[in-house]
Amino acid sequence: MNLFLLITFFLLLLLSFFFAGSETSMMALNRYRLRHLAKCGNKRAQRAQKLLEKPDQLLSMIITVNTCATIVASSILTFMVGKYFGQMGILIATTVLTIFILIFCEALPKTMCALRPEAFALPATLLLRGFVIFFAPFVWLIHKIVHGILRLFGLSTVKATDHLTPEELHTLIKDSGSRIPESYQNMLLQVLELEKLTVADIMIPRQNLVGINIEADDDIVLQQLLNSPYRELPVYQKDFSEILGFVKIREVLPTLHDADNWSKENLLKHLTPPYVVPETTPLHKQLIHFRQSKRRGALVVDEYGEILGLVTIEDLLEEIVGEFTTDFMELHPDIIPQPDGACLVNGQATLRELNRYFKWHLPTRDAKTLAGYLMAYLQMIPDSGTTVLIENHPVEVLQVADNRIKMVKVYSVWNKK
Repeated sequence: MNLFLLITFFLLLLLSFFFAGSETSMMALNRYRLRHLAKCGNKRAQRAQKLLEKPDQLLSMIITVNTCATIVASSILTFMVGKYFGQMGILIATTVLTIFILIFCEALPKTMCALRPEAFALPATLLLRGFVIFFAPFVWLIHKIVHGILRLFGLSTVKATDHLTPEELHTLIKDSGSRIPESYQNMLLQVLELEKLTVADIMIPRQNLVGINIEADDDIVLQQLLNSPYRELPVYQKDFSEILGFVKIREVLPTLHDADNWSKENLLKHLTPPYVVPETTPLHKQLIHFRQSKRRGALVVDEYGEILGLVTIEDLLEEIVGEFTTDFMELHPDIIPQPDGACLVNGQATLRELNRYFKWHLPTRDAKTLAGYLMAYLQMIPDSGTTVLIENHPVEVLQVADNRIKMVKVYSVWNKK
């Protein structure tokens, strides 16, 4: 009889060890890795995923069995020690058992399983599944009582969604470390940033557009088509406020070599109607629009229908994968480094380009270009020679014409000494 009680006592302690570790390991599992393993056909992962669909029932079963095992083990030890050593033995045994349970049935298994939850939880799923089925009626009763008490205190029993928000996904990617190469991390983060940007943030401003004036001489138009580095060009009449459409160079190229029979009328027949988008269109939606419409570029207009600029699929993709060229002049045509360490900057250079180049953090919500930022900062159109301090860099206005800042000079970091 004593041997049977002793074996039962140690089996109950082992059971307590198992369930204490199971509780920690199941709750510590990476749900996204578990979902991936389950989709790949891992049976253990599928069982774990099934158990975690109802975590309250799983925890109720684990706590119930673990508590019963601890209580019964304590009762057995109390009976055995009291029989041979009396009241003093019960006190000593209770103290020793309490310390033993805290160390070997709580702290040790939970610490081990918190460090390697997958290695412990997945093999344990088969046994846990059996216990869940066996104790289902009792767990159901406890589950109802607990939920009833929660409702009495006004607490919701509806399971919260485990879907990630964009901010949480952003943090998850940044914390992935070496598991995702840095270049991939940057691209994934840039994709998330598309939702915060609009086409107005990356468009080519209207004053920087390159196109074909249909009213120009035939020879000039022909040379533009033959020497154009672009796949598409806007065709306009008088100025960019009257854009007739876009011409694909590849389509008209066969007709260009026959200069005698070439004419503007033939060019107009190949025009594609303008594709217009509001300046407030988010980039992630514009990417979808480009794919659906099979277009590579779109005119950006304000609320009054005035053309502000042009956004292309290449500009949008560069926001995700980075610049396509390694030529500095192509990367930053509006920024010209000087021998003394300063830079000449076109007033129409975008703040996003300057933030990338100078590692600044200028806000792009109100102004899009350096000229716009300076005028908003100074609350006036500055005179040539005006200097302001931006991000610890002295910025001097060099040229102002037609009420616009044409050129500025950005000096190296200002030394207060």
